[in-house]
Amino acid sequence: MKMKEIKWDWLDEVVEDWQRESPELDPSGLAVFGRISAIGYHMDGRVERLLKQFGVPLWGFDVLFALRRVGRPYTLSPTQLMKACFLTSGAMTHRLDRLEQQNHIERRHSKDDRRSVDIVLTPSGKDLVERALPVRLGHGVEMLGHLSANEVQQLTKLLRKVLVNLEELDEAGR
Repeated sequence: MKMKEIKWDWLDEVVEDWQRESPELDPSGLAVFGRISAIGYHMDGRVERLLKQFGVPLWGFDVLFALRRVGRPYTLSPTQLMKACFLTSGAMTHRLDRLEQQNHIERRHSKDDRRSVDIVLTPSGKDLVERALPVRLGHGVEMLGHLSANEVQQLTKLLRKVLVNLEELDEAGR
């Protein structure tokens, strides 16, 4: 069976330019992370357009999906949500305010500590997630449709190794 030829992308040209201009440097990190960044940029735009029909921006769905995926009672602390969505406390507060105004989440005093607040997915928010999730997940599957199941597993495994390494480097302060 003949393998389909893989087309070059614009990063191939960037890497080739750097190899020519600075042959003593290794541009392999740029070849990988440049593509990861470009894929993220394209995916965010595509997902934002797909989810627009539901009236909540992508950043809002990050919060709502995080609450839904933890299961009943669909509750997390603001700190847990910040970690799940890779956000600062200021950014999280802004997002929670907007989602609360839309009646998709509510803030409740914690049962464990009345001074702290839990974020709870409302029935309206849960309904929204249930309608949007198949669109969101289906898009990801569609974007990987040209890869075999084995290639998807291999890509997942390799990206996991890179992510774990980056997290370990961050923890070590490097």
